[in-house]
Amino acid sequence: MKRIRLVIVVMAMVAGTWSICGPAASGQQSQAAPQPGAQDAAGSLHQLYGTISHIEGSQLTIEARDQRMVQVDATAAIKSRRTIILTAGRAINVLGSYDANGVLHAQAIQRAKSSSAGWPADH
Repeated sequence: MKRIRLVIVVMAMVAGTWSICGPAASGQQSQAAPQPGAQDAAGSLHQLYGTISHIEGSQLTIEARDQRMVQVDATAAIKSRRTIILTAGRAINVLGSYDANGVLHAQAIQRAKSSSAGWPADH
């Protein structure tokens, strides 16, 4: 029974991720993630795929598909238990919002396919 609940929760989280920030939900086409230093509109969520290159506590550095390094603060995702076990070299999908310094504050972190060819567009 616990396994079924876990699957339902994970499926609901994935479904929620797509309904919150997916192009179909907004009626718009996907957009690239903002450049570092660009501040989000209030409550604007972004989805970013990348590979963890460095971890220090709840602070991550991930390499995005375009080889740029993105700083991620995973504090909220860890506290809400909406994250996987974080290890260097793992491909991840981060849902969160950027601050004025270009740091992505993660609300949820999920596994991603190891090959960036299988990653959906970032937005």
